[in-house]
Amino acid sequence: MQLYVCRQVLNHAEIYSWFNEQGIGNLIESSKYHVTVAYSRADVDPTTMTFSTNQVVVEPNVLSAIDVYDDYAVQLIKGCLTLYERFYYFKSKGCSFDFPQYNPHISISTGMKDIELTIAPFPGKILLGPEEWEELNTEYDYTGD
Repeated sequence: MQLYVCRQVLNHAEIYSWFNEQGIGNLIESSKYHVTVAYSRADVDPTTMTFSTNQVVVEPNVLSAIDVYDDYAVQLIKGCLTLYERFYYFKSKGCSFDFPQYNPHISISTGMKDIELTIAPFPGKILLGPEEWEELNTEYDYTGD
């Protein structure tokens, strides 16, 4: 099966409030905030993999930044070795990754293409839940249910 693995953002309401107070529009519903760990269009067998049940605390650091990917404003999460280690674990188990590089991030807002951002990244800790996995849905839409 094609595999998708993510970690839900546990303090999503706090992060949403931070960006809302800065006046950013088209915010994604905070309950949808997550960090993708694996996005594999290659068929793999998840029964051969171990999924982390631990929570991850991403400490604030100077590498945090806001960027635009496609149409999304994203909070980059750089410097969190746990996320990178897990990404490479899934690659070692045969997962593909169809993007130029792995940049863990939280998609914050849509409709941001060609907009210059002057938004400060979230300054606090980011709390991530355990890994969740499911069959890859290439049609995922933040605006849908």
